[in-house]
Amino acid sequence: MLINVVTDMVSIRIRFSFVAVLALMLGAVSQVSAESDISGSWKPLLHEDGPERGVGWHLVDFAGLALNDEGKALALSTSYSRYSMIERQCVGWLPSYLSYGLYGLRIWADTDPLQGHTTAWHIGPWEDRAETIIYLDGREHPPADAPHTRGAFWTGKWRGNTLTTYATHMKAGAVRRNGAQTSDQATITSHFIRHGSWMTVVMFIDDPAYLSESQPVSKDFQLKTGGELTAVGAPCLPVYEGTDPNVVPHYLPGKNTEVDDLVKQYGIPREALLGGAETMYPDYRKKLKAIYVRPEKCIADCGGAPPNFGPPEGGGPPGAPPSGGPPAPKGAPAPAGAAR
Repeated sequence: MLINVVTDMVSIRIRFSFVAVLALMLGAVSQVSAESDISGSWKPLLHEDGPERGVGWHLVDFAGLALNDEGKALALSTSYSRYSMIERQCVGWLPSYLSYGLYGLRIWADTDPLQGHTTAWHIGPWEDRAETIIYLDGREHPPADAPHTRGAFWTGKWRGNTLTTYATHMKAGAVRRNGAQTSDQATITSHFIRHGSWMTVVMFIDDPAYLSESQPVSKDFQLKTGGELTAVGAPCLPVYEGTDPNVVPHYLPGKNTEVDDLVKQYGIPREALLGGAETMYPDYRKKLKAIYVRPEKCIADCGGAPPNFGPPEGGGPPGAPPSGGPPAPKGAPAPAGAAR
């Protein structure tokens, strides 16, 4: 009798253990099945934000950026010629350039050798952007005074089929290729969303120093079926681009000579060009409607430079406007490795 009771207890315990293990296994399978495989080569779809992924913005065009007063002052003091300095040509762009830039993505995974699950995602670097490593193993972010890098420190977690990531510890740098910048206190929350052979990356940049609200930016990619993108771009090689090596090109407060270029060319009010969170929203057009004055029709030399076209304060030769297009940055060739 006692033997039968013990046997029944052991049988019940075995069944309970099996059910518990099965539940854990099913939970793990459910979690894995909710994740998406984002590995592979993804070519960019450049159907939005043309200036961002092409020749770049006008020098004083910060509309659509949530710059606060400090951010506007810093942007207006920046001469784009400084990126032609030998020591600055290869400093690289911030992690947000993953969405702002015009290049594709090469993504691969690190996997646990025993359990087989993904522990990290790697996004290969370009010649002007550092490699991105997104850790999925639950590790904590470093302390605030830990070193800041161009690649930043990323962690991620799957929410359904969306990989949500959080990046900290990045260096200060440009958020738009015309002088607008973020500080080393900035963070980026990103969402990688795959839809079959398409993937959308949505980023929200937060910076307590220079932004008053989260700055959104998105970009779409398509899976490349023939061949692979290289995991590493060509090396950046600095060369002399004409900037005086003895000065750091800049503008003193109130001395930026391009601040009214688009006011004169297109009649856009200065307050809109200087940006701010308000300029991100469609309703801002209603405010502009009351103050916008349409310029007279241009009939000759429409792509020429405005009258004050000249070298920036602090050094740098004047640039030459391209034929039929807006004025080129004054003495400021595009940074090495960036879109020209």
